[in-house]
Amino acid sequence: MWREQVDALASRHRVIALDLRGYGESELPPAPFANHDDVAGLLDALGIERAALVGWSFGGAVAIDTALAHPDRVTALALLGAAVSGNRWSDEANDLWDSLIGEVDPANADRPTRLPPLKPGPGRPEPGRPKRVDHGVGG
Repeated sequence: MWREQVDALASRHRVIALDLRGYGESELPPAPFANHDDVAGLLDALGIERAALVGWSFGGAVAIDTALAHPDRVTALALLGAAVSGNRWSDEANDLWDSLIGEVDPANADRPTRLPPLKPGPGRPEPGRPKRVDHGVGG
């Protein structure tokens, strides 16, 4: 998702797109780890003192956790549909999830899950590929 946005963002900002462990082209390590510490470690490795973080869904949760664990490293957050670590979902939310997704068979856990498509509406593109973000990015 972010690969298509990097060029537009990079025209005005320094952009670093990382794969969290177990996502993209990264593998999960055998030992415990914390994504927020990985973000701070990447900033260290690149010699970046402070950064604005952008995150969508779980990436938003990592951005929030990074800001909480390393507040001196984060200048701003841009969050899109961010999850929140430690959130306990209500029974209603769990019931909705079950009605949309159902139980995941461990034998099929590596298969992608498809959610029902969103219908066009105000602010939503027509069905198909989402519109590319190439304007309105603040500086």
